[in-house]
Amino acid sequence: MYELALNARQCLCCGICADVCTPRALRLRPWRGRTVERRHVAAPVLAGAAAAVAEGFPIMPDGAQCDGCFDCINECPVSVLQLVACEA
Repeated sequence: MYELALNARQCLCCGICADVCTPRALRLRPWRGRTVERRHVAAPVLAGAAAAVAEGFPIMPDGAQCDGCFDCINECPVSVLQLVACEA
């Protein structure tokens, strides 16, 4: 079982991580306001036009779905994701 750790200040919100997630453990949460209500996530700095084109921040609603393949981490163009192993 894993939790997603994200550096939202550097996340491009491109959605590549969710696209390559074979078990579909990652989802994209739309950018709203200036907060992301998930643990391990820093406050985003997206504003204006950048926020309008962003697909959203990656979240992992159910860490049990993650198979630990690390494809999301390997494909992230800015290396802002980490998977943190946690107890079931």
